[in-house]
Amino acid sequence: MSEFPYSKILASGPDAFDFLQAQLSNDLRLLEERVELLSAWCNPKGRVICIMRIHRREAGYQILLPAELAEPVLKRLTMFRFRSRVELEPAAASSDDLGIRSSADDWLLANLRAGIPEVWRAQSEEFTPHMLNLDKLGAVSFAKGCYTGQEVVA
Repeated sequence: MSEFPYSKILASGPDAFDFLQAQLSNDLRLLEERVELLSAWCNPKGRVICIMRIHRREAGYQILLPAELAEPVLKRLTMFRFRSRVELEPAAASSDDLGIRSSADDWLLANLRAGIPEVWRAQSEEFTPHMLNLDKLGAVSFAKGCYTGQEVVA
């Protein structure tokens, strides 16, 4: 793999938590006790657009996702922003952002062997979180309340 396969979106502003909480499949409150949170962003039909790794940052949240999906995801998330006071900015990601100690290829292979799925452009909007075992991996909250696609996922 020649380029680093991940990008990031920085979400900040007074409404960043509420905005992301209403969009993502996992409960952001879990970041009070965790360093990283695996989550899906689904379409209204409950299909996974992408799988994200979320980190809490002083100014908001860092969302790590496949680089090939970063631009379309950022554009689509921005459409849902409406009157929320949240800024969404693209940024380059590095192996440090994901805690990678070896090559990105080795990290992806280790995740695959551990049963942690990736959704790239070719698979985007093809699967529900259950089809990817995201519920078993703790990437779906059934108690946090509404988010896009939640009715189908629940």
